Amino acid sequence: MIAIDQVGAALIGSSITFALGSASVAFTYLARNRDKVRQQLDVLAWRDEYLREISEWAREGLAALATSVHLCDRDPAREPDGTFYNKRHDLRVQLSVLIDRGRWFFPNVQVDYGQHKEGAYRGLRHEILDPLVVAYRGLSRMDYCNKSNNSGLRDELVTAQREFVDRVQYVLDPRRRRDEIDQLLAKPTLVRS
Repeated sequence: MIAIDQVGAALIGSSITFALGSASVAFTYLARNRDKVRQQLDVLAWRDEYLREISEWAREGLAALATSVHLCDRDPAREPDGTFYNKRHDLRVQLSVLIDRGRWFFPNVQVDYGQHKEGAYRGLRHEILDPLVVAYRGLSRMDYCNKSNNSGLRDELVTAQREFVDRVQYVLDPRRRRDEIDQLLAKPTLVRS
């Protein structure tokens, strides 16, 4: 009987060892999976922060473009002396700042062009900045004395605004972000730590 009890004990011991080993493998797999999910979430959080900064810049750009469009509707003759000119000037300054801030997110391409310029200005401007440049140049041509001379400019600025929104939406890609969120929320395994 002793031999059978020793065999039984050995089997029980082996079974426990096997079960503990299997549990260890399973917990290791879950820990690695949890770490992988955390890394994915960290990457998404970093990207979302970056896109949030771009989004803030784009909101300011859109506001400047919309203001530029609607400035065309105002009659300089009905404004107090210098007011229309000052509004136009302030918008040009705002657009100039937005263009240069945009270079922080969207640096020039083909930087072998324009070697005589400072590093940030070498190459060709990123196309997302073009509508802001169009608006800046349009405001520079805006007649601050006679409204009737600005009617064609309004159409140009509306086009620039629409192009800006389109290009920003392409970069932010809200549909892809929504799909990623939907996929994360649909996963049944939420890991808590």
